[in-house]
Order: sequence, then structure tokens, then C-alpha cells
Amino acid sequence: MLSDLKFAARTLRQAPGVAAAAVLALALGIGASTAIFSVLDGVLYKPLPFPPPEQLARIFQVPPESGDNEWSPANYFDLARETRAFSSVATWFDFAANLRTGESVERVPVVAISQTFLGTLGVRPALGRDFGPGEDLEGVERMAIVGDGFFRRILHGDAAAVGKTISLNNRLVRVIGVLPRDFLFAPRSLLRT
Repeated sequence: MLSDLKFAARTLRQAPGVAAAAVLALALGIGASTAIFSVLDGVLYKPLPFPPPEQLARIFQVPPESGDNEWSPANYFDLARETRAFSSVATWFDFAANLRTGESVERVPVVAISQTFLGTLGVRPALGRDFGPGEDLEGVERMAIVGDGFFRRILHGDAAAVGKTISLNNRLVRVIGVLPRDFLFAPRSLLRT
């Protein structure tokens, strides 16, 4: 074996370009395999952190003329009203908004959710309450359930903040609840209807 290793070393010294190409090909192959496994492990192998994960499904709507899969509100309400295949249907839409605190304005990530969202995932707010029936309709007072990080950083962890209003995109939004510390749906700090 020692003589084989010496022969391999002499051969690699004579053609360093071939050796560099072989090492590069191995590195790319190992890196790609690791990346693919990481994605598959997170998506397919690890269960979702919501009980029971095997009963959750994500439904896509893809119009033939575009690659966009966003649902119109009318299509969501039709599905929620008419489906018999699912016990609960929920939807969300994420965006960024301007949060005004005193004289300063900060850009914060927001997830607009349907009234059934947290119940579908089996999540209850740690403080306050969940959205009630009809509170996700247009024209109803805007309400928010804030994430734990938002609650601690912006609202200073004050439980009395539940029931008070915050200014989001220059509109008053009432804070009605705080999500559990371990709730992770997306890297978002605020949920609102």
C-alpha cells in the first residue's frame, strides 16, 4: 500500500491540473450532496412542529398563464366554505410594514392570516386570545397577535400591552395576543388579520 501511495503522489506531482480538477469535483459533489440532504431532511424527514403534522397539507393554486401561486380571497373563501376533504382551511400572506413607535418608524415583517390559521396549526396564544369568527373580514377592526420576539423587544414584555394599539402602516391595530415563545412558522415577528 505504501508503494501505491508513493506512485500516486509522483503521478499527481507530474499533473497538478488533473489533481486540482479531481479535488474540485469531489468538493462540489460533497457540497451538493450535503445541501440536497439538508433540504430533504428539513422538508421530508423531520415532522412539522405542529400537532399532528401528518394531517397538514399545503395547497397550491397555479394559474396557467403565470407561475404565481397566490390565492385570491374569493378562491380561499370558496375553498373554506365548500371543502369536505379538510376539517380546517387557513391562509396567510407575508409582507413588510412600517411600525411607528413614538417618533421613530421601523420596517417589520408581517404575516396576514385567516381567522382559522392558529387553530389549524393547533397553536394557542401564550397571552391574550386568538382571532374570533369574522375578525379576518374587511371592514372589521384590525387586530394583531404578535410574536414573542416582537412582544419582548417592542412591547417590552409588558402583559398590559395586550388590548392596546400599535401603529402599522399609519393604521391603528389592536394587539389581542402573544404567540408562544417556541412558535416558529416563518421568520416573522407579527401576525395580524
